[in-house]
Amino acid sequence: MNPPLAEPAWKSWSLIALGLIVAAGLFHAIGSVALDRYLVAQAGSEWRWMAAGQSLIRFDFDSKHDLVGEKIDGAPTLAVEGGILRARLSEGRGNAGLNLRGRFLDASRFDFFRARIQSSAAGELVLIFDEPGQLVENLVSVPLDAGWNDLALPLAELPWRRKREIDAQLAITDEPWGGESLAIGEFRLYFALPPGSEIALDEVRFSERELATGALRSHQPLKRIEWIDAAEAQRRLGLLQPLRAEAEHRIGILLPSWSWTADRALALRDAARARDAEALFWPAAKALPSSLDELPAQGLRPWHPPLWLAAGHALILLLGFWWLRRRHDRLSAGLELLLLWAPPVLLLAGLTVSESPSPALWSLLLLPLLYGLGRCDWRTLWRHSWSRVAWDRMFLLSLPLLAGLVIVGLSLGGPNEPGSQRWWSYPIFVLLQQVVLLGVLLPLCQRLAPRFGIFLAAAIFALLHAPNSSLMLLAGLGALLWCQLHRQGVGLLPIVVSHVLLGMAAVSLLPPWLLYSANLSLMWLMPA
Repeated sequence: MNPPLAEPAWKSWSLIALGLIVAAGLFHAIGSVALDRYLVAQAGSEWRWMAAGQSLIRFDFDSKHDLVGEKIDGAPTLAVEGGILRARLSEGRGNAGLNLRGRFLDASRFDFFRARIQSSAAGELVLIFDEPGQLVENLVSVPLDAGWNDLALPLAELPWRRKREIDAQLAITDEPWGGESLAIGEFRLYFALPPGSEIALDEVRFSERELATGALRSHQPLKRIEWIDAAEAQRRLGLLQPLRAEAEHRIGILLPSWSWTADRALALRDAARARDAEALFWPAAKALPSSLDELPAQGLRPWHPPLWLAAGHALILLLGFWWLRRRHDRLSAGLELLLLWAPPVLLLAGLTVSESPSPALWSLLLLPLLYGLGRCDWRTLWRHSWSRVAWDRMFLLSLPLLAGLVIVGLSLGGPNEPGSQRWWSYPIFVLLQQVVLLGVLLPLCQRLAPRFGIFLAAAIFALLHAPNSSLMLLAGLGALLWCQLHRQGVGLLPIVVSHVLLGMAAVSLLPPWLLYSANLSLMWLMPA
């Protein structure tokens, strides 16, 4: 009997290229569907806020992200529960900067400040605003009572003062709300209360005068939106002219989510809102609604699974660990992959995870990781981590890719500062990711499909970054490199270094229209 003929090299490479094209198309589709779903859901909330005369810059405190730096100066710890942010002011002084996300509040359009603020003791609340690019604090004080305070303050009528004039004991004159530019670049709440006081913030927002006085807005709010396509939006942004043609109208931009990458559409969204914070958006592939009744009642909210579901999932994993621990066939490998990684992928791609997941949701995400760590062959994983040959091999393959990222990034606009927190926290997450990839996914996928195990492991690893389409593509390509290095005898530590170098280069150097962010699930689509 003649031996089987070897498969031609060109056929193998063509199959790999075809697989990469299919994977890239799948990742693009996942990101586009997620973006369309997010835009439609956000329109349900934002267009109703517009019809009610409220600014799109609002703070519901579903997470700490509504605060600049996610903290209150003077409060050691913060807690977010049921859309209410709570803090204890150890010295009785607290400075809470509201995160305008790089946008300017139009003071000429919104001159009412509305908020629900709870204080455990009577004291004083100081409102402070700065104009864009200025460090001149304009402030006004209002009393706070013990308990809940429902504030509806006419900002244009308040006696604003400049802090430097007060400090220097100069002649004090009233300053207009919004200053000369009528734009608010920074807005803060400063609390002056007895030491140890507790505060809570809920539903902080800016609104038009009609909302506070009870007058009705237009009965046809959708008629007040001027819709333009992405090309026209880019043209107006390039000409440095106002995005809206008429002052009384809102500008609406039809974002392409299928002919563009989702990252490019998100970058255009942020650029438009940096110019006009009240810009609205809709997916270009969908027909515009004729009335507000056709829109969802509210925007997307993170999912909080019931405890019984998390407990049932934990029990299934426990039984699976006991039953599968001594099995090494293809069926057991397929079952482990399904039990371990299908739930996280579905949760992430379904936009159910935000900045503050519930404990039950955390368990659904982290239990597969703990299960995998228990099944990991640590001796094999760490083997050759200190070998010079392994390090040379890693650098030989990684440094050209790193150089390519540097060249592309610098040619397209230069570096972005990823933040000091990412520099020390990212290697820890990379270590966990590589343990999952090399210690859990790769052995299971090789057992399930010996010929294509490396590609299957890379595909699952990429899907764990859903629905961030560009990040999925980069993670999948990186996983192919790291799995191949591991199969060639390179240990865990050199591969972690490769991942850190390439990952930080991508996040720091690639422009937002290529890689919008390294966030996952709902966090990927939220404004920065």
